Formats: sequence, structure tokens, C-alpha cells
Amino acid sequence: MTRGVIKALIFDFEWTLYDPRKKCEVDGATRLLQDLIKEDYLLSILTKDKNNERKEIIDRLGFWKLAHVIYMREKKTEKDFLRCIRQMDSYLEPYEVAVVGDNILSEIYLGNLAGYRTIRFKFGEFSDEKPERELENAGYTIYKLSEIMDCLN
Repeated sequence: MTRGVIKALIFDFEWTLYDPRKKCEVDGATRLLQDLIKEDYLLSILTKDKNNERKEIIDRLGFWKLAHVIYMREKKTEKDFLRCIRQMDSYLEPYEVAVVGDNILSEIYLGNLAGYRTIRFKFGEFSDEKPERELENAGYTIYKLSEIMDCLN
């Protein structure tokens, strides 16, 4: 895969930006999104949301102001990742996009399938999952959100 400058990021919401156990943002989430915006990154949040529960949480946290696109689906698919990018900038190439998430199947696998750079955030419910196929391996693994900046060059 061609490595280039990342211009856009797609974030998972639950267990990546939001801790459902503590019912608050993951430590440093707002600060990271603000820093990425200052650096001119395009930001998207892609989340599963069957009954608008997460929409209300995203509203409360003020993430609508920090993401260019927030896409809520009943189940994430590869097409959803492509739609997020096209809504942010229809000229982005896959190698210019990073997917950040905690779940191997619904973020890392789908991000790799689409040709994006993948960053696995080992936090929360899925932190002990192990990849079983090549496409389930993340390009980068982080343990704190602040480590994302090191993965974007």
C-alpha cells in the first residue's frame, strides 16, 4: 500500500471516543479532535446507532462541532466508510485516510478492506481481541488517543 500524508480520519465512537462504562468521553478525545482540526485534518465519526441513543450522547459531548461528517448506521459496512470519505472530500484517495477504532471486525478489517491506514485503539470492551486473518491486523496500535499523531506521518 502506498504511504502518503493522511488528510482525513474516520473515528469509531463507542470505546474510541466515548467510554460507555463511565458515560463520558475517552480521556483526551475532545482535545485530540480539536488538535486535528487545527492541523486541517478532515474528521468523520462513523457509529452504530439503532435507536438514536448515540446521537444524543454525541450532541451532549459537542462532537457535532468537531467532525465534518457524523454517519450513524445500524451496522457498519465497507460502503459506509466510503460514504464518509465522499461526504468529506470526494477527491480523497484511500491512502490519504486513516480509520481509528477499537473493534477488529467493524473498524480495522473494514478499513483495511477499503485500503485505508488503520489505527487500533486498544481500549475497552474489545481490547483483548486477537486478529485471526491478515486484514484484521491494524497498521498501528495505540493505547492512548494522544498517540494518534505519531501514526499520521
